Amino acid sequence: MAKRTEHFEDRTTNRCAGGVRTHFGTEVNVRPSQASLPMLASAGRLSGWAGLYEVTPDAHPICGRTPMDGFWLVADFSGHGFMHGPIAGRLMAEFLIEGAATSVDVSSLGLARFAEGRTIKEQNVI
Repeated sequence: MAKRTEHFEDRTTNRCAGGVRTHFGTEVNVRPSQASLPMLASAGRLSGWAGLYEVTPDAHPICGRTPMDGFWLVADFSGHGFMHGPIAGRLMAEFLIEGAATSVDVSSLGLARFAEGRTIKEQNVI
C-alpha cells in the first residue's frame, strides 16, 4: 500500500498542465465527510490529479457539421470521451461516408444550437 504523504489540511491546491490553479475539493468534500466520520480528520491523501475538463456551455457534446465546408465535429465529451469513443467513431464515419448520422439521432447536438439558443437542459447528472 502506498505511504500516506500528507494530510488533507496541508495542501488543497495544485498546479496542473498549463499552470492552471486547481482545487481538490477539500472544503466541499472532505470537511463535511470529516464531520460525519471523525476518523477522517487524520486521513491523508495518497495522490491527486488535476486536468482540464472540456465542456460546452450546456455540458453536451457537439456532433455534426460546422459552417466550414467538409469540417465535421464529434467532440467535447468531457470525462465521458473514453466511454463514448466507439459511438463517436461510428458517428464520424457515418458523417463522412453518408453525410448524416444514421445509427443514432444526434440532431439536437449540432454546433448551431448555441447560436440558435437551443441549448440542452441537463436532466440527469451522474
